[in-house]
Amino acid sequence: LGDGDAALNVNAQGKGPISAEWMLPKALWLKKHEPEIYAAANVICECQDWLNHKCTDTWVAGGCNVATRWHCDGKAACEEVENGRFGGRPSELLRRCGLEALEEKWPRTCVAMGQPAGALTAAAAAHLGLKENTPVSQ
Repeated sequence: LGDGDAALNVNAQGKGPISAEWMLPKALWLKKHEPEIYAAANVICECQDWLNHKCTDTWVAGGCNVATRWHCDGKAACEEVENGRFGGRPSELLRRCGLEALEEKWPRTCVAMGQPAGALTAAAAAHLGLKENTPVSQ
């Protein structure tokens, strides 16, 4: 589907297999086997991103996953904003795979590893036995 796309260079210069645990295979599986869930999903992200959301009530993508498992330009994803969304997205690869709608389902913001994803909400702090507003980092 995406043969020759520069976004695949993250994995063995585009020659290695793409792991089934990476974003595109998971999204393709969901779209094919659970199309109603795929269509209804407002956010499709990694487990770490969901955990950060549960702790901070903020959706952010993690730069490490975005740079490898999502085939994005990691530097651009963490440093640039394009049309209100993190930059460096593999738009052409997504289009070629029939996943152009996936871009709208990703978190709008991407943070580099070690950077703040947000602050612990009162509810999360009470559940975890921590102080509210404790920084949560990616």
